[in-house]
Amino acid sequence: MTIIITDDDVKRLLPMRDCIETMRVAFRDFAEGIAVNRPRMRYLARHPDPERKYLANVHVGAVPSAGIAVVRAGSQIIKPPGPTNDRRLYENPQPFNWGIVILYSIETAEPLALLHEFQLSGMRVGATTAVAVDQIARPDASTLGLFGTGKQARSALEAIACVRPLRRVNVYSPAPSIGRLSPAR
Repeated sequence: MTIIITDDDVKRLLPMRDCIETMRVAFRDFAEGIAVNRPRMRYLARHPDPERKYLANVHVGAVPSAGIAVVRAGSQIIKPPGPTNDRRLYENPQPFNWGIVILYSIETAEPLALLHEFQLSGMRVGATTAVAVDQIARPDASTLGLFGTGKQARSALEAIACVRPLRRVNVYSPAPSIGRLSPAR
């Protein structure tokens, strides 16, 4: 039976430490040629407003040692770079990306779970960052330089705080901070 896991469920039930350990397994399996991580596919389509575009973003992969295959599909409205902006702006009517993740059993091919992707996306990127930091930073590193205050910053900080004894965080951002960043421990 397929279960539905909402963003609230992810916040409540998935500790960052578990996400980091799962990412370690996925990277180990990938290095050993077992896991599958296909390049993402993106496409733009015409939007009713000529200033905007529809963006789809699809990832697929599998971690056989966990018995899981995955399809992630994101759906967003963007404003492409132009004379009034120097980078892609997300223009969804709500501050949300409408992505879903479908987990499949490799053994039976049945869909196991359908997950909302917004919260999970930050955790995935944060956990990936923590695995890298754990491999390359000194074990006693306690000062972090964090570039940006955007959507991924809080998850990156939380994840790195799981693998290093942070005492100081220097934040550099082209935009004013929306709120205080602090790791949730």
